[in-house]
Amino acid sequence: MRFAVDTGGTFTDLIVEDNDGGLHMFKAATTPDDPIKGVLDSLDKAALEILYRIPGLGVRNAQRIVAIRRHTKVRIADLIKIRVSLKKCLPFIITADHQPANYELDPEKLRAIYAPQARQLELDFTAIQVPKKEVIGGEF
Repeated sequence: MRFAVDTGGTFTDLIVEDNDGGLHMFKAATTPDDPIKGVLDSLDKAALEILYRIPGLGVRNAQRIVAIRRHTKVRIADLIKIRVSLKKCLPFIITADHQPANYELDPEKLRAIYAPQARQLELDFTAIQVPKKEVIGGEF
């Protein structure tokens, strides 16, 4: 992953190239007295965009994680405190005390674990009680 920053007059532009070669652009207001603030704000916007894509995380928790990250390293205990659904998120996040690279992240295995299992629907006609006098064509 590579990125480039342009601290211009009105906006600070951040261009991020992901590992697949895709380019993403993020903008934040430039603060003339403190240009570093614009750079950090644009990095926060980029982090939010990436966090929004994690299944089960949600917008509010993504914003909380960015706020925590400004002060300290994010740990699993922090995620538990803000009530992140670890069952869904854990394979997709890296914290100071959790490295998912230690696990095998094969997409087929992830799908098998987290996708709902397919099941055959069945119709149960035994629960339907029709009085004999309402049956068309005689009794059964």
